[in-house]
Amino acid sequence: MNCQNCNIALADNIPKTPVKDIRHILTKVGIQVNWTDNGFICGNCHNQVFEKNAVGVYNYFKLNLSNDQFTQTVLNSGLRWVTIAQNELQKNPSNQTTITTNEKELERITLERHDEFKAHWNKDKTVQFKNDKIAILRRHVGGQVQFIVAFDQVTREGFKLMAIDEGKSIDGGAGITGGISSFYYFQKVG
Repeated sequence: MNCQNCNIALADNIPKTPVKDIRHILTKVGIQVNWTDNGFICGNCHNQVFEKNAVGVYNYFKLNLSNDQFTQTVLNSGLRWVTIAQNELQKNPSNQTTITTNEKELERITLERHDEFKAHWNKDKTVQFKNDKIAILRRHVGGQVQFIVAFDQVTREGFKLMAIDEGKSIDGGAGITGGISSFYYFQKVG
């Protein structure tokens, strides 16, 4: 068996990657190759392809992996393409995460990451959810001061209020606006 890119013989001791394992990544970041899915590429060719398209590959993994997975498998890998991508992104931050998903990919990501997000969801708390990209706050009766503190903190961190869900209303008024509980959705922009 030979590398489909450089045609070197792939002995057992030579690092190799099955093309089928990286085809989706390559396609998503716009890399066109004439490799068959049942073949392999050598470790050197794999690294060269990722180095030439470092920012796209980096953004792909950032979008599709949890923060912990991204840190463990990408940032801590020590691979040259990661350093190339980080340097390029530092010079030109507008290149960050330009990859978009289609509905099937978004559904797959939703199913894969469901448990990870649910583990951090605090249904009955003022801070319902928060990660490095989004925050969801709940304003509820008896929790106004906690809500104000949380609102203040997320805006200090650069999160922008994107939407408000008024929640359930109290019949007859009672002088409370925004329902019994209202939800505030923040996004970190930039």
